[in-house]
Amino acid sequence: DQVLTVPGHATAPGATFKWRVVGPSGDSSAMAAARRVPPLPLQESGPVGSAAVGLDGRFELHNLFGRNLLLCDLPASEGLQVEKVEAHSRDISVRGVEGRPGETIEGIVIRLGRPATLSGSIAGEAGTHPRDQAVLVFSEDAEARSDPLGRFIRVAFPSTDGSFRLYGLPGGHFSVEASDFRTLRERALHAALGARPSADRVELTSGRETTLTLAARSR
Repeated sequence: DQVLTVPGHATAPGATFKWRVVGPSGDSSAMAAARRVPPLPLQESGPVGSAAVGLDGRFELHNLFGRNLLLCDLPASEGLQVEKVEAHSRDISVRGVEGRPGETIEGIVIRLGRPATLSGSIAGEAGTHPRDQAVLVFSEDAEARSDPLGRFIRVAFPSTDGSFRLYGLPGGHFSVEASDFRTLRERALHAALGARPSADRVELTSGRETTLTLAARSR
């Protein structure tokens, strides 16, 4: 298991990011699952490299340039996901971290957690049918909604009986609403700009399932 790095095209060495990955209990007991920590540049479409995570949870990423998001390549069988990335207790999950050439940044902690699940059903009204609806879920945190990976705005399409289930959500406060799929794009744009007053509010907890019933909307 290793973390690969792809040197940037520069005459000076890039930055080094290092510290550790911690599991849901706050220790490194689950680190056998966190095999690689690939950095994802915010201005590019894919990881530029990765670094091995030791059994003590520690990792080092070398020769990085620009602003990077930090992720973990985790096997689905472990049921874990990145819950938060911190640098000296400051949340950098969405904004990422940037280092100057030759700089070493320590104190980066990647916190793993069990994903939250949101399930429920859409209660129809006159002139609507669940198959015409979509469920829009979006974080109430403005910075989270700007996440370049789109982790905090999700869409689910219900089954014919109106039931839906979204797995792999991060914990936190979210707004949820049912929408006619023909207006889904417009509502998703509104969600990116801010929570809509008509949406239901829920608090999702890592490792737990939250259930609610939504009212169908004809437009």
